Amino acid sequence: RDQPRSRGLGDVYKRQTVVERVCRAFYCIVYECNANQRRAMDADAPKLLVEALRAHRAHADVCMQASKCVVALCFGEQPAKTKCAKAGVIEALNDAMIEHSSQADVATQVCGALCCLSADNWFMQRRAASSVPIVVDALRAHGVQNRKLAKAACAALRNLAHTHRKLMRTAKAWTPVVAVIRAHQRTDNDDEDDDVHAHTLTAECAALANMMYREKEVAVVAGAEGAVDLMAEMLRKRPAAVVNADLVHVSCVALRNLTAECMENRARFDAVDGLGLIVQTLRCHLHCVKVVDTAVGLISHITVGNADKQAEARASGVLELLDKLDEVHANDKNLKGDINAARRSILGKTSCILM
Repeated sequence: RDQPRSRGLGDVYKRQTVVERVCRAFYCIVYECNANQRRAMDADAPKLLVEALRAHRAHADVCMQASKCVVALCFGEQPAKTKCAKAGVIEALNDAMIEHSSQADVATQVCGALCCLSADNWFMQRRAASSVPIVVDALRAHGVQNRKLAKAACAALRNLAHTHRKLMRTAKAWTPVVAVIRAHQRTDNDDEDDDVHAHTLTAECAALANMMYREKEVAVVAGAEGAVDLMAEMLRKRPAAVVNADLVHVSCVALRNLTAECMENRARFDAVDGLGLIVQTLRCHLHCVKVVDTAVGLISHITVGNADKQAEARASGVLELLDKLDEVHANDKNLKGDINAARRSILGKTSCILM
């Protein structure tokens, strides 16, 4: 009763329990409601959230709930992301995760907020560059025990790596690559194979793929750490389930990036019957455009300029499989172009550089 009358987060930031409860209510009101998102932005909600995070950085529950509020504000709203960045939300989130580095729950919520902020937004990805080492540290510390943390951290790294290839290289990008590979190995050793598990693996493979895109140095290190074997195992263990189409796709993307400029990784892929795995994948996902697109590109990678692999592909019936894909995707001109490129590579009619 001795407290002044509250009018919002800006007035009650001195009381941790009140701020936490206000954040919980705010999340429920704003999440997936465009009208309330706009009302919150008009009321300068990002600035108030930053004030709450800074005032209660030592209070884990406030940090978690405020992070969820960031997601509620920015989910699907690009202008809101920009306003949050200008208000200092990214820096406040980074500080919260550093403050609670021993708490996986806080790191999970902060990584989720960073993932939401950086999704499909180049400006936010650039602004969030400072978050990369903090997210990697959280992944290293908690990836073994906490699958939710592994998924959130890898999803954030996936978004940030897409823009920060050069920046991550100068910042020793192999460190997050190794961290993600280790998390991937731990998760893949779990006995449970449900939808949540598949989504976690998908986030990890996507992070690996983005980190290695046109980054030969990172691909070399990742291959030496066992990334080729990991991606091959993804294709071998989960060939046909519909729920795993995304996982199969990103695994193929990772393999494509691993083998694009690294002959050692091509040899590693060949050693685990890589071509056979790709053929199996195509037969299981004949109608999935994104899987077919990436898989035929990978066939082009491993057969171009390699007479032995070209002969193996012809003997394995790959040309006949490509003919079948032509029939299934007859109306997709872009995909037919990729299929024709794979066919020419097998027939030794092209020496093009494939990305």
